[in-house]
Amino acid sequence: DYKNFGQIIKNIFVRAGRLFSIYPYDTTELHVKIISSLYYSVLYFFLIIYFFNFQFLKIKNHYPLIFLCLISLSIYLLLHSVFRYRVSYDPFLILLASYSIKFVFVKLRLNALTFKKRSLK
Repeated sequence: DYKNFGQIIKNIFVRAGRLFSIYPYDTTELHVKIISSLYYSVLYFFLIIYFFNFQFLKIKNHYPLIFLCLISLSIYLLLHSVFRYRVSYDPFLILLASYSIKFVFVKLRLNALTFKKRSLK
């Protein structure tokens, strides 16, 4: 009874690829691909920073947001709905990425201030 198991796993990986693609897989319009590529590449970059920075994962207030993201992404992967473009999960991802954007700007500002103090000496 497991003859379709391989096809099911293959479909889940195809859906995951479509979900995390930087532009809609079924579009042929160049301007849509360019705008989506710019938006999602920046968003995914800061999400990667968020999840690799363990100090953010220690903040318990973030757990419900992470949980909602994981639930919504798994619903898409398992049920193959057009979830990404109907009910957007982008606000959840933007909130998570904004923490790492703030972290990067604070680090850059601190580095610039210490560099400025050193150069004044």
